[in-house]
Amino acid sequence: MRGAIACVAAGICLGLLVPWAFHAAAAPNPGVDIKPPSAEQVGTFARSSTESPGPAAGYAVGSTWPAKASDPTLRDSLALAYVHAPLWREVADAAVSRGTTLRWGELPAEMNGQFSPQDKVITISSALVGEPESVVAATLTHEVYHASHDRDPGTGAALQEEINAFAWEAYVWSELPKGRAMTAREIYLDNLERMWRSRELNNFVVTMPGYQASLLGRVLVSP
Repeated sequence: MRGAIACVAAGICLGLLVPWAFHAAAAPNPGVDIKPPSAEQVGTFARSSTESPGPAAGYAVGSTWPAKASDPTLRDSLALAYVHAPLWREVADAAVSRGTTLRWGELPAEMNGQFSPQDKVITISSALVGEPESVVAATLTHEVYHASHDRDPGTGAALQEEINAFAWEAYVWSELPKGRAMTAREIYLDNLERMWRSRELNNFVVTMPGYQASLLGRVLVSP
């Protein structure tokens, strides 16, 4: 989530990772708000039966990106998303161009990630340590969307911002190689993908108490 709003494979081509590796630490800029694709635009994804290999094998990154994501799990998870979800790459590049950095950290139980626009830091909950890289990758993409641009003010814009972030998370999850869901977080992401494909994300976000409190300042009573 954004601010107060909580929420590699072997043989990867170096060329794909060049935009991540060699972005200079750019001066603050408003970024670009890139809208997520619909499931119809992406089409049906045939999943792999196995998890993609872990530690970076057959690729290298430049000297600047490791400083932004020094933890190898976070770095490899980003690379996994960058390679397998091509429609998301422009979002990732925009976030990197704004000087976004990544870290693990302690967050409230209901938060898996958080973006701080003040210092342009994405924090991923330490509770996800040990989860498959695909889970970390999908969680990161939600926060990277927030980090890619300045959000328009207003409750309506904040709501749409969260819907878009969940849509990017669902899209990237749909593209990642993975096996049968085993952890609670994997099951959650499978359900998120299903809601994205069935166009239920709007209702999902609106009815989440945590987002109601953050976006509206109060929790609404669901019917």
